[in-house]
Amino acid sequence: MTPQTVHVAAAATGDQLFRDLFTRNPLPMWLFDPGSLQFLEVNEAAVRKYGWTRAEFLTMSIRDIRPPDEQDRLANHLRQSPDAPATSYRHSPGWRHALKDGTVVWVDIYSYDFDYGGRTVRLVMVHDVSELRQVAEGLHRQSAYFRQLFENSPEAVVMLDQEDKVVDANRAFQALFLYTLEELRGRLVNDVIVPEGHQREATALSLTARGAGAVQRDTVRRRKDGKLIEVSALGYPITIEGAQVGVFAIYRDVTESKRIASALAYHSTHDPLTGLINRHEFERRTRDFLHRATRSSRGHALLYLDLDQFKMVNDGSGHDAGDRLLVELADVIRQQLPETDAATLSRMGGDEFAAVLSGCSLEEAAATGQRVVEALRAHRFRWDDRQYAVSASVGVVAITRDSQSLTALLSAADAACFTAKEHGRGRVQVFSPDDRDVQRLRGELSWATRIMDALERDRFTLFFQRILPIGGEQAGQGEKFEVLVRMVDDRGQRVLPGLFIPAAERYGLMPAVDRRVVSRVLAQLQRRGPQGLDWVSVNLSGLSLGEEGFAAFIRDQLTRSGLPPRLICFEITETAAIANLSRALTFIHEMRGLGCSIALDDFGSGMSSFNYLKSLAVDYLKIDGSFIRDMPHNPLDCAMAEAIARIGRVKGIRTIAESVETEAALAKLRELDVDFVQGHLLHVPQPWDAADTPAELPHAGLPGGKLDSPLGI
Repeated sequence: MTPQTVHVAAAATGDQLFRDLFTRNPLPMWLFDPGSLQFLEVNEAAVRKYGWTRAEFLTMSIRDIRPPDEQDRLANHLRQSPDAPATSYRHSPGWRHALKDGTVVWVDIYSYDFDYGGRTVRLVMVHDVSELRQVAEGLHRQSAYFRQLFENSPEAVVMLDQEDKVVDANRAFQALFLYTLEELRGRLVNDVIVPEGHQREATALSLTARGAGAVQRDTVRRRKDGKLIEVSALGYPITIEGAQVGVFAIYRDVTESKRIASALAYHSTHDPLTGLINRHEFERRTRDFLHRATRSSRGHALLYLDLDQFKMVNDGSGHDAGDRLLVELADVIRQQLPETDAATLSRMGGDEFAAVLSGCSLEEAAATGQRVVEALRAHRFRWDDRQYAVSASVGVVAITRDSQSLTALLSAADAACFTAKEHGRGRVQVFSPDDRDVQRLRGELSWATRIMDALERDRFTLFFQRILPIGGEQAGQGEKFEVLVRMVDDRGQRVLPGLFIPAAERYGLMPAVDRRVVSRVLAQLQRRGPQGLDWVSVNLSGLSLGEEGFAAFIRDQLTRSGLPPRLICFEITETAAIANLSRALTFIHEMRGLGCSIALDDFGSGMSSFNYLKSLAVDYLKIDGSFIRDMPHNPLDCAMAEAIARIGRVKGIRTIAESVETEAALAKLRELDVDFVQGHLLHVPQPWDAADTPAELPHAGLPGGKLDSPLGI
């Protein structure tokens, strides 16, 4: 499960559709911030039309493309424009824009406001109407030049007399509405291109143009074949010697523009797979419920749902099956919700869904959640010759006037959902701030947020701890040490791995941490050089072993570094290797093929350690510290350590005893003929930074049983 704090690619498909529609559009388009008026993005058509590069646009605001004498009009327009709801469509005709070379063009602007990426942005599409304005001005001159512009104008132009009968129509008008000039001339425009129900509106448009000058309106018109199209209609009065004799009307087909704008708005708010609203739109609507709850005693409830067996379907039958399952289950969940609340059902990302239940008590919400759970449990998903049963865990949280924020609300719902999973899955958990399990999970959620922040700000630091030879035959070899990662919090304090790694594992963040550590280790070795160094060991999470592309990432990093792969030993815990045996075998084979070595960490802690060792081709066994600490006083621990050392010798695998903390343990390990030792008795972990690297420090052996002066932090 990927919680609300860890959504990275949830809306990736929807965002790609949006970008394709945006970037490939032949009309100039841009996104800008309605508050600051700064450009946020522009398409290639805008770059070609206006002359500025994309980088230049992103340093500018929409004020910068207005001529000086348009600035006051723009300011007044922005002050007078009321706040519009998300996805509202606007048409603003008759603006002038300045190109980079100083040319001023007339444009009509079509815009949408919508929530994108958690912020309100405005999408703008621009039509250049400079030629159209020339046509309109030429009309008053009644010249041969006007006639040429009239006939060749790409805009559909018609002239009407005082009775709204067609006097003339250019070729573009005839092509748009599929009539010849002979079929049009002398007929009432209402009888020809105005659909049923729009006659009065069309007459009003014409009358307004006669009495008040130019007038514009978005409306619907009918072609000869009966198809309705959306048009932008612009009417000008025709005057001869001061007397109005008719109307000059221009039509632009905006059907496709509106379709594109509508598609952009839809894809910005909906999941392309299930058709449900996406996370961004759900959060926007939930904020509305939170706002309403603060002004009313009427509460609401939030359901947060996570599928329990989705990964099994994906792994067993492929991603096409997983996608089909999500579509089916979205419909099953929707059917269990009250009709008025189904519109808030959202796919939050991956296999997570959420919905807000309006005016609903916690008891009623829990009952609804239970109906969802039972409906999913009864559903059978069939794919090819396989059949899958599915279940879901549901967290329920109240939305009241005491709810602090959307973040706190989603965190509480997610924690309740996790608690439902931990208590057996396929059940409903109502959030209670006093529940200890919920408190623990919320603490881990907090850690997940801090880890993400540390990744964003690169607040990880590396320590090292020496691994020392215990036998005389090992003397003279280069330095060996294990790299240890520490997180630095926002107060500059180091955080030990035992505090943040469990949360990083639970929330799928360890592959990102491991990638950061591998990159930092190789960069440090590049900076200091490999002189005097045998190898350094780097711990890897079981999640990293299973992540697609992780082995390729390591190959790429090693190639870029130019370092010999023998310098790196990857430590994999026995538990992780057994849990992902096939992936572990593949990873080990690839890394050893590159020249890296592999250590099996915490060996002996599993139930079938020795059996699995037959399959795992590793270079080192690290004897689990739980056997080492009490070994001098616990015969069973001593026997286990001895058995591991003996198995290592038989298999030709060298052994490393970790967590060596006493002289007695060190003496016992000498007796057992273990190859290497590691622990605080010998070397306290030390920062690995630019001041010192292990390769620059004098080689340390164990002539007296330990280092004469253990290095402190």
